[in-house]
Amino acid sequence: MSKLNRRSFLLASTAGVAIASTAHPATAQTVNKDPALLKTTLTPFGSERAGNADGSIPAWTGGYSTVPAGYVSGQPRPDPFADEKPVLSINAANMAQYSDKLAVGVQQLMQRFPSTFRIDVFPSHRTHAMPQFVYDNAALNVTRAQISADNTAVTGAYGGPPFPIPSNGAEIMWNHLTAFQSASLKALNSNFVVPNGGSKYLASLATVTSTTPYYYKDGGPDSFNGIYKEYIVNPVAPPYQVGNAILVVNPLNAADHPPKTLQYLPGQRRVREAPDLAYDNPNFLNGGVLNFDETFVYNGRMDQYDFKILGKKEMYIPANCNKCFLTSYDEQLGANHYNPDVLRWELRRVWVIEMTLLPGARNVDARRTMYVDEDTWVAVMCDVYDSGGSYWKFLHSIVILAYEMPTTLANSTTVSYDLHKGDYAYNVGCDPSVTDLQYKLSLDPMPQNYFTPNTLISLQGGS
Repeated sequence: MSKLNRRSFLLASTAGVAIASTAHPATAQTVNKDPALLKTTLTPFGSERAGNADGSIPAWTGGYSTVPAGYVSGQPRPDPFADEKPVLSINAANMAQYSDKLAVGVQQLMQRFPSTFRIDVFPSHRTHAMPQFVYDNAALNVTRAQISADNTAVTGAYGGPPFPIPSNGAEIMWNHLTAFQSASLKALNSNFVVPNGGSKYLASLATVTSTTPYYYKDGGPDSFNGIYKEYIVNPVAPPYQVGNAILVVNPLNAADHPPKTLQYLPGQRRVREAPDLAYDNPNFLNGGVLNFDETFVYNGRMDQYDFKILGKKEMYIPANCNKCFLTSYDEQLGANHYNPDVLRWELRRVWVIEMTLLPGARNVDARRTMYVDEDTWVAVMCDVYDSGGSYWKFLHSIVILAYEMPTTLANSTTVSYDLHKGDYAYNVGCDPSVTDLQYKLSLDPMPQNYFTPNTLISLQGGS
């Protein structure tokens, strides 16, 4: 297996940004931080408006926000491109021809399962769109947002990508962590594990309730409480998971508001701080296939890694995958990998970020290569290497349109392969078996007093 050739990384052509395709230091680069660019050569969220030279990546013309008549958030979202056919199918036989546009993990899976694993590439659609207040805040963030020297704190940002015109890899990863979904959401989250060559089993089924104070429509930096996201995960099945509810608090500034995870312990009937539910500790909700900081491709804190931009390049990534959530779990989950018949891939531009452990930091993921979609600012794929330098895991999102916001749900559902063990996990927030809780989105904030230890207790029948 040949590794990605760094020379193939394209120079970033974002207006005002010049990035070398090989060595890119993590320190800030000289970029043109002019908010006016977001109305001319850049989209309102900072990606390139123009398409590519041959038209296979179209220009962004406003995104997709057409809501089907009668649709209500939380229902299964129809596929607006259901009638399209693939323009290309890539498998082990022809992957060498397209290797510069394939993540290492995709190539590994093609080689491991040459008769069954492939990707079907469909016409590309620049569908990402967000509410106008998010665009307005993104423009303000260009000049008001600041990042600390150690990358652990963002100040001055609010209500949009904090760094729509980024200077370094850490800023791009903060865009990923704070990517817009809504002000609040409710979902039924399923975690399946498919053992090596075996049948799927349910590792956990949980209700998820989340609020994102960072995206309250009528707020601003002065009224912002510093917490960009809070959420409660309450397992309801299988029986051994019931009661292990957790509350997670994610701040923009770790110095002012330390990150915190609380867990209800059913054996003690008490809520305790749970510092182990972070970093590279195995995530009990998905059977331990993933670590906590691998959830949704990357859900980690910013204090363990150096973040370098390797460049921006064209790659095949999952996109506009609404079809996935109109099919059953039996259809989606094969014995060795996710079913390629239901997964849509498109050619997109992505930022490529190399994460390497800082001196003295400990994490079993010694190096990660993140592929961050330029439109959504979400890391939609990740190649993971272990401490010995061996390729280990491949993670990718299943990206869908939530046109009712409008937004793109690029970090709600992930497929994660452990190529050492041969297992894979499926973490899905858009459950095809329910008709009223497929990631129900709202611009209305949740009551702040909901995200407290008392709620964890009350969810278990306590008082």
